[in-house]
Amino acid sequence: MKNPETKYWKIISGQEVNLSPKGIVVQCCDGAVKIEVLKNGIVNFYAQDEIQIAVKGEINVDAKRMVKMLGEKTVQVGSVKGGRVILDKKGNITVTGVEVRMN
Repeated sequence: MKNPETKYWKIISGQEVNLSPKGIVVQCCDGAVKIEVLKNGIVNFYAQDEIQIAVKGEINVDAKRMVKMLGEKTVQVGSVKGGRVILDKKGNITVTGVEVRMN
């Protein structure tokens, strides 16, 4: 039996909103895409294929301890002008750009 403190709103096409003492979960495609906003302060994004974030302004990441990015095959950071830093699955780092400066 489901917890009476938890409220669900689900439609036949697979979208669901779940409000519980743990937090809020919004999911689509029977769980293939999910956002969790938890009471402990954690926000999780899950997607089966891809997550995209697009803004006209800036994206700022500020962490008191660590920013961690992991990619099973590669991690790539780049600019529209052509500069790139690529970390591949073998541990190699490739830095490219119009001009690369190293101190």
